[in-house]
Amino acid sequence: MLEALYTDSYRDSSIGKLSMIISKLGLGNIVTDRLQNRKPNIPKEKIFANDRWQWRIILDRFSSSGRLSNLECVYQGGAREMISHGVGMANWLYAMFIENLEFTKYAKSKGLRVLTDIYENPYIFADLANEVATISEYSELQYLKAGFEAESALRMKYIDELLSTADKYLVPSAYVRDSLRRSPNFDESKVNIVPYKSSIKSTEYQNEPIKGRLIWIGNEPIRKGFSYAYRAFKKLKEHYPEVSLRVIGPMPERLVTDSRFSDVIFTGYLNKEQLAQEFRKADIYLFPTLAEGFAGSLLEAAGFGVPIVTTHASGFADDFPGVFVPVKDEDAIAEAVARLLDDRSARDAMSKAVFDYAKTFQSDRFEKDLIKILTDE
Repeated sequence: MLEALYTDSYRDSSIGKLSMIISKLGLGNIVTDRLQNRKPNIPKEKIFANDRWQWRIILDRFSSSGRLSNLECVYQGGAREMISHGVGMANWLYAMFIENLEFTKYAKSKGLRVLTDIYENPYIFADLANEVATISEYSELQYLKAGFEAESALRMKYIDELLSTADKYLVPSAYVRDSLRRSPNFDESKVNIVPYKSSIKSTEYQNEPIKGRLIWIGNEPIRKGFSYAYRAFKKLKEHYPEVSLRVIGPMPERLVTDSRFSDVIFTGYLNKEQLAQEFRKADIYLFPTLAEGFAGSLLEAAGFGVPIVTTHASGFADDFPGVFVPVKDEDAIAEAVARLLDDRSARDAMSKAVFDYAKTFQSDRFEKDLIKILTDE
């Protein structure tokens, strides 16, 4: 039984109510939309929301304290108030990654066992900083480099201590588990692999593709390998003039307006129904990501029967019936897509295979596996 949920802001907290007013005035955006969707399905008396923490985060972004200090506020700023509430009668702490590590250690000192949800490869950010600095397609995104460097520094500061403090690790994929082996404090016996579930699920096969319509989905172009998808698209365009690339999601404005990408269709943010429509008409989903925990968008696309070209950094294992290509290899991406464009029978077979694969993911699988971990002594 849940003792308490410690969080920052959610729909019914003061900031959440303010966001609702902003939305009703027609001034909402993706941030207010996400806040409105934060509706924990638990009794309100068990929710301890920390709006002051959220206000500090907002105010700190306007200060001159630097990116690393900003991130410290985001990831560690709620610990003291959590400690003031105590741990009640709880015997487990479900902690999100390195967030509020001071509280995690406090809970451990009070006799609680700690399950930490490690949802990413914490070592990828140094690589992302290098991508921004060296990839020509990102020349207008140089301002992101310092942010990646700060993200990397924050994780290097806390990851080793987190791995030694936690009693169990909850990771979404073997890819994340393997990334953690770099830490001297990694303990294989603590690992529990539980994939995340899809937020959009189709119960019927619905793919009616427009041949050559390629899609790429994301809001983080560097981490999700946009440049490699784009380069593959350009190569394909030379031999398949009908090919198009639709980039779905809120992308940096400097990239959207860059004349080099005038042949790309940027859709911007799409709601669930709009995204479902994209899946219905997509021929192939390109997702050459550099790092994920477990790429939920692949499972969503598979649920509509969209053939997928991705990397093992997506978090998906070899039993996934899509096409795996090496990380940072636009030639391999283009070759994989060309095969599917030329051999429509193979393309359609893959479409049915990924759809069948998606059906094996039960909607309550994550919850069942989590309960088993917490109750299996």
